[in-house]
Amino acid sequence: MKPLLILCALLLATVAHGDDEGMIKIVYKTVGPEIAPDSFDAQPKTLYRWGNKSREEAPYDPALKVRALTISDGKNFWIINQDDHTGGHMMMPPEPHPFYPLMYLAAEGQPQRAADFSFGHELAYMTAHQAKPGKVTTNGVTSTVYETKQEGLTLTLIMLPGTQTPLGIQISDGDHRLACLCYIEYTKLKPDPMLFQVPAGVQISEVPQQ
Repeated sequence: MKPLLILCALLLATVAHGDDEGMIKIVYKTVGPEIAPDSFDAQPKTLYRWGNKSREEAPYDPALKVRALTISDGKNFWIINQDDHTGGHMMMPPEPHPFYPLMYLAAEGQPQRAADFSFGHELAYMTAHQAKPGKVTTNGVTSTVYETKQEGLTLTLIMLPGTQTPLGIQISDGDHRLACLCYIEYTKLKPDPMLFQVPAGVQISEVPQQ
C-alpha cells in the first residue's frame, strides 16, 4: 500500500518552550516521493511564530477553492479565506500540549498515526524527546542532525552546518522516506503584533465546538 501523507493546514499555537525572545518567520515546502511537485502540498507556505502566537499563510488550494490564513494568539484561533474575507473563530484547548500534532501520516486502509511537532521549536522538540545530536556528511558538507522515533515514524532534524538554524525535517517510515519539510527561509525578526490579529474587513463567524 502506498503511504498517504496528509499535512494539517491548521497550525494551532502551543505553549512556547524556546525561541521566545523574537518572532520567527519560516517559509517551507514539502517534498517527497508521494508528493507531486505541482501539488498544493508542494507549494511554499509562510509561518510566523512568536511565543504562543502563530500565523500561517497558504497559497490557493484548488481542491478547497480557498487561500487560507490561520492565526492564533494563544487563546483564540481563526481560519480566514483571504479571497472572500470571511472566516471562523474557535477557542483554543484550555490545556494545550507543549507540541501540537501537526502531521498525520497513514497507509491506505490503516489507522492514522500522528507525529507531534512544532514549527519554530525544533530543537526544543528534539530535546523533549531525548534526541542526541549526530553528524551526517553529504557532498563533503557535514551537518548536525537530531533524530527521534514517534508512533513508528522517524523524524530527523537537519541543521545548517555550523549553526543552530534548521534546514528541515525529514519524516521516514523505516527505510522509506515519506516527506521532507524543507525550509526555504528561517529568520528571526522583530515581533509584529499586527500579524496575529484578524485583518480589518474580515467577517468572522463562530465555529461550533464539540
